[in-house]
Amino acid sequence: MTDQSTIGPAHLYRAAFVYVRQSSLAQVENNTESTRSQFALEVKALRLGWLRAAVSVVDDDLTGCGNSTRQNAVDTIRSRHRFAWRPA
Repeated sequence: MTDQSTIGPAHLYRAAFVYVRQSSLAQVENNTESTRSQFALEVKALRLGWLRAAVSVVDDDLTGCGNSTRQNAVDTIRSRHRFAWRPA
């Protein structure tokens, strides 16, 4: 759906985060295609123009459930964003 024409320089200046999540170990084991598709979003970000150093995959929440694990993912993103890539 999103193609290169909708991505501008201002977008590429920002860090890109790919949040990968399945609610339970059973989902991780049984929904392998879904997990693969989510991880493929990293490759898509690269194809759309983000530099490798600017793309971060957050998969800490793969078997988490509920608000506490979502909060952990948000905290991870905030932590990584603080040190996120910025062009020179």
